[in-house]
Amino acid sequence: MDKHPEEGMDLSTLSELPFFRGESPQNLQWLLGVATTRRLKAGEALIQAHAHNDFLYIVISGLFRVELVGETGQHLVTHIAPGETIGELSVLDGKPTAATVIADESARVLAIQRIDLWELIARSHTVTRNLLVLMVQRIRWDDEVLHDSLALQREYAKTARMDSLTGLYNRHWLDEMLPRLIERAHNDGQPLGLLMLDVDHFKDYNDNFGHQAGDEALRAVGAIMLRHIRADDSAARYGGEEFVIILPNLDGHSVGDVAERLCRSIRMESQLMFARQNLPGVRISIGLAMLRPGQHAEELLAAADRALYQAKADGRDRVVAQPED
Repeated sequence: MDKHPEEGMDLSTLSELPFFRGESPQNLQWLLGVATTRRLKAGEALIQAHAHNDFLYIVISGLFRVELVGETGQHLVTHIAPGETIGELSVLDGKPTAATVIADESARVLAIQRIDLWELIARSHTVTRNLLVLMVQRIRWDDEVLHDSLALQREYAKTARMDSLTGLYNRHWLDEMLPRLIERAHNDGQPLGLLMLDVDHFKDYNDNFGHQAGDEALRAVGAIMLRHIRADDSAARYGGEEFVIILPNLDGHSVGDVAERLCRSIRMESQLMFARQNLPGVRISIGLAMLRPGQHAEELLAAADRALYQAKADGRDRVVAQPED
């Protein structure tokens, strides 16, 4: 139940609140005559989202949480502690509230009605200044929260397109970017090559040395691939022990040279030390396909996959290019 603050608050307590810092005793005494206090239980809502609000609330004691309503429910945005204000924007501009404010624990607030707030602002430059300071602090805090949220979103977007094991792009990235790179190549009239790589006998490697050793071997393959491609090229883990490399602006002969170098380098450089054991390296088979006029991503991948299948049928540890028309 609301009651006048003089029953539970004196001028000294009021003057200690940031909103009234430096305010004259006369204006504080006037406020005590028009403002009310409100007590809330834990879990009780002070303000509901999208509702009309006629009061500026100043938290005297307790803690409040601010929640925004989204598609998946309500999400905590921030907390409001004693001395801070609630509802200042909606009471000043007369628009519906943007969030729900709920008491996290037993709390008490000072409630100032809109008409009395404007009267107080007219009476006092001090209150006007204090209100502006509090609002700027809130905006700065909201900006920091937004900045952190955007940074997390960017980091998530980055990690959502990266393979956590090898550090290469993942299938999601490939499905999104390969059609764009193909469209660009068609529009610019430039060649584009695609290599599909598969680690030979990888199941046997896992069976013989364990899955952790197999993971280390895949990491080694990914690292070697990155060392032997250009900055304009892109490498992705296609799935399991399969990889794809996209090579724009290279003719078929040059793409073939890259593939042969990769095959040799992985053969020579993929040995690794794991669990105090010197483990043998792995071998790869590579299927090579060059983008053809009017070809789509699925068709280019299928051509490289057929060439890879032929490389395995021919004995593995080799490069096979798609046949010319």
